[in-house]
Amino acid sequence: MDRARLISLITVCVLGGIVVQSCFLSEGFGWYKTYLAKGSSWSTRRKPFQHPLALPYRTPAERLPAPLPSIAEITSSKQVISAQRGQRFVVRVGEHYVVKYGRDIDLIEGENMLFVGHSCNIGVPAIYAMFHDEETNANYIIMEYIPGETLMSQWNHLDEPAKANIAAKLRIDLDELRRIPAQGYYGKLGRRPYFDEIFMSLEEDDQASICGPFETESQFIEAIVQRYVKNGFPHRGEYLRRVLPTVLCGHPIVFTHNDLQRKNIIIRDDGTPFIIDWEYAGFYPKYYEYYSAMIAFGYFKDDWHVWVGKILDEYAVELGWLDTIHREFY
Repeated sequence: MDRARLISLITVCVLGGIVVQSCFLSEGFGWYKTYLAKGSSWSTRRKPFQHPLALPYRTPAERLPAPLPSIAEITSSKQVISAQRGQRFVVRVGEHYVVKYGRDIDLIEGENMLFVGHSCNIGVPAIYAMFHDEETNANYIIMEYIPGETLMSQWNHLDEPAKANIAAKLRIDLDELRRIPAQGYYGKLGRRPYFDEIFMSLEEDDQASICGPFETESQFIEAIVQRYVKNGFPHRGEYLRRVLPTVLCGHPIVFTHNDLQRKNIIIRDDGTPFIIDWEYAGFYPKYYEYYSAMIAFGYFKDDWHVWVGKILDEYAVELGWLDTIHREFY
């Protein structure tokens, strides 16, 4: 039974940001992970996910929908989905593949997607290969093509019931993502440093204290303080050292997409949402997904903020503080 049919068995309503379900999607959550729920054709017994992942990574040939495209086929594709600064490209190659490639592409995005696909049952494109090519000095992520449109392109054409239906499905997926067990640190997958607008330093000597990874909530908060201190604002840093522990405290660590924008959600032709662009994902406090989704939304030009509050738990106080910090740096 595919995921669309399973979803249709659920009576879902969104009330004040809470999703109420009449039954639980039990298929696919047990010891055997079934990829049939996402339209793929194979199942695998779950094993611990190994990271950092050994590269190059390639899916076994018998699990591919078609032979993998060559670099020449990728770079000559005329079906360009996006191109940024001549360093980041997303192209469609043939019927089955989308390829993200370029010198600025971080292969951890593909690793994050493999990790999420292994760890829970939500809409994420399958990763078929990822590698670095010395000749082009570029990284390549070959993934599943999802037929559909971005939620951004659809949003202003949807009525309230359609928006509620999509929000309910996304709520299920994001709640499932939150159930991935924490791994005892704050940071990117495999205890790697954050690459995040708040936790960012260009100075190598400061990266451990500002970018992580961090073992404790106190270290996570102190990293924000150190960002101010290292940038010449010690008094602002001292103030935040005193007050942030009173507001950014007591939240569990959860795996976080960290860029939940409508342009990063594809609604497949059957109505199933798929989340893309996982390069900023990592283990963060639970409020961080709401914060990053809201600041990416920017100005309140439409009603997306209303539905973010139904897809995710709202953390208005934490958002207020982090939004101020973000604005002070940018």
